[in-house]
Amino acid sequence: ELEALIAANPRSKDAQLVYRDWLEEQGLVEDGRVKLAALVDHKGVLTEVEYQHGYIRSCLLRIPGETDFTLAHALELLLDCPGPGRFVEKLTLGLAQFDDNHYKDACDAIGAYPRYNLQSLYVGDYDPDECELNWSSIDASGMWPALPNLRDLVLRAGSMTLGEIVLPELLSFTTICGGLGYDAAMSIANATWPKIEILSLQYGQGAQGATNGMEVVQTILAARNMPKLRQ
Repeated sequence: ELEALIAANPRSKDAQLVYRDWLEEQGLVEDGRVKLAALVDHKGVLTEVEYQHGYIRSCLLRIPGETDFTLAHALELLLDCPGPGRFVEKLTLGLAQFDDNHYKDACDAIGAYPRYNLQSLYVGDYDPDECELNWSSIDASGMWPALPNLRDLVLRAGSMTLGEIVLPELLSFTTICGGLGYDAAMSIANATWPKIEILSLQYGQGAQGATNGMEVVQTILAARNMPKLRQ
């Protein structure tokens, strides 16, 4: 019954507070906030945290240095019941792995369950001294069904696999890519995002796997799936 209430009203303050009361009965709330559980054992993984109604509303997740702890596991602890970020609205993913920096498992973790409250997502927010852009990759194809209310998306990596993009509420999409390949470009051209207003594409160089720049632009601009595009 409680899960049905949350599913029907994921953005409702009342539903969130009822759920928090239930978590408190299970000993999972302290000082009005849902406990971080195992996340607290991994220093530097969870930062830039903002709370709302006792839950994490906004945060940055990253893996600082070499460790067996993964970004995908951190996301499971944060987002999945009874995680403190179940109702997160803004999520930034930093470094996933030192040197060999890939985001497929992290994106799959996001896609495991519907993330009804997530409105802003940035995948790949790391510094050049942590990892070169072209040493990273994103496979986001498994997370689109879980993001029905996403409005702002930034993807930053050397290469990208995007699959069939369906984001009904998305307003802004940005890629920062060392080599945006033909398949990824066609995913963008064929995306289902009827409300998209802003499209910003850094597609990189041919030497890094990017498809022909003019071909990318012409293909995407020729698409008829962006009636509200203005920038």
